[in-house]
Amino acid sequence: MGVENPTCHVRILNDKTKESVYYWRKEINIVEIEAIKISKKVYCNNQYYDIKTLVFNYDNLTLEIII
Repeated sequence: MGVENPTCHVRILNDKTKESVYYWRKEINIVEIEAIKISKKVYCNNQYYDIKTLVFNYDNLTLEIII
């Protein structure tokens, strides 16, 4: 039996306004998180955005991506 990945919240926030641009729930996938860190870009609302900050909060299982 495999171990299931816990579900986390992913929020994309605007750096200037601190407003949420996009939000979803998904399984934590370390490979995807590492790919985002390497590319320094995230695809959202039909375009790519440069990532300014990427933070994973282990207490509430939230990945915050600030663009």
